[in-house]
Amino acid sequence: MVYTDLILTIIVAVLACFFGYKLNKVMLALIGFTAGYHLGTTLADVLALDGGVIVILSVIIGLIFGFVSFKLYLIGVFITCFMLTYVLCEATIDVANLKQILGLVCGVIVGVLGVIFTRPIIMLATSLGGAFLLVDTILDFFGFASPIVTIVAGLVVALVAYKYQANTNPSEA
Repeated sequence: MVYTDLILTIIVAVLACFFGYKLNKVMLALIGFTAGYHLGTTLADVLALDGGVIVILSVIIGLIFGFVSFKLYLIGVFITCFMLTYVLCEATIDVANLKQILGLVCGVIVGVLGVIFTRPIIMLATSLGGAFLLVDTILDFFGFASPIVTIVAGLVVALVAYKYQANTNPSEA
């Protein structure tokens, strides 16, 4: 099971990192589903619901968020930029409450910028989010936890990924 999760995480990270802009609508739906699913589990936990109801409620809310993200493109862009920025903060900040607060604040800022500057921000957010997820997952698997190495390696992978996306997705202008 551990290797399955590892392999799936690496696949998702590489797809986000190098093909985020091309797979934008699919990723919007998946990230929307994930955001909705987490909202559902949090809501079910607050309401003290039992296991089966938690899963059903979480899946239903996830499907609604996924559908909305896919159909309402700019809302999906906001959610994607927000979630990937939040993941970046979670992966790179070691202070417990600070990483959530900064993740939320930075996520909202990058989400709004994503709506204004869609193409470059999507490529930036997917490159950074995918790179840091990839690096953090691999380093964690090998038991190597160093914020400095995670940041440096994540930025290097993100730079290569952004350059690749920029070259394979020429501007429409």
